[in-house]
Amino acid sequence: MKSTPYERLLQLNRCMEQVAEILEQFRQDGTIHTIYASSRTRAVEELRADLSHVLAGMLSQKEFCGMRRTRSKDPGHGLRQRNSLV
Repeated sequence: MKSTPYERLLQLNRCMEQVAEILEQFRQDGTIHTIYASSRTRAVEELRADLSHVLAGMLSQKEFCGMRRTRSKDPGHGLRQRNSLV
């Protein structure tokens, strides 16, 4: 089954959260140093936030353009819009 773009965005966010959780586990068991774990966790969180912001904006813009295209193809749209103002 093909996922929607928003489902993929949610999945991407969850994967990034899991990376941060795994880094914390490595830090707790002493596999990686606290300073390194903190800097990498911060980097992962910044990447997640950046990707979420950019992708959500692009998806929103894509939907907006799709709605504009749909309206411009509807010959009665302008007529209905004018009549609704009366």
